[in-house]
Amino acid sequence: MSDELVFKSASTVPMLSSHWQSRLNPEDASLDPNENLFRWDGQFVTHPNIEGAWKFISRVEEIKDFDPAGKNENPRNAPFATITFKPDGKTSEALWAWSGDVLMDLD
Repeated sequence: MSDELVFKSASTVPMLSSHWQSRLNPEDASLDPNENLFRWDGQFVTHPNIEGAWKFISRVEEIKDFDPAGKNENPRNAPFATITFKPDGKTSEALWAWSGDVLMDLD
């Protein structure tokens, strides 16, 4: 499948997300696991502070937990060491896209 087709598929395939994961309750089998999946509308939303090259330095549960002055541990199983966010919503990684403040794993 071409990179362009993978990128376009992001608007048709519902995706897992941190929001989806926070709504799961493993003790309640009556919940539909397909509820709360992230659905991208296919419209790219620019973010002035995102474009450019980034280095993965830490992983936190919530943004408020990140301490730029603190010691950042080397996250295990990070999906990439560096990534470049391009102006059209694509990245240097073919299976990752972005829009607004959302990073989408297209795998």
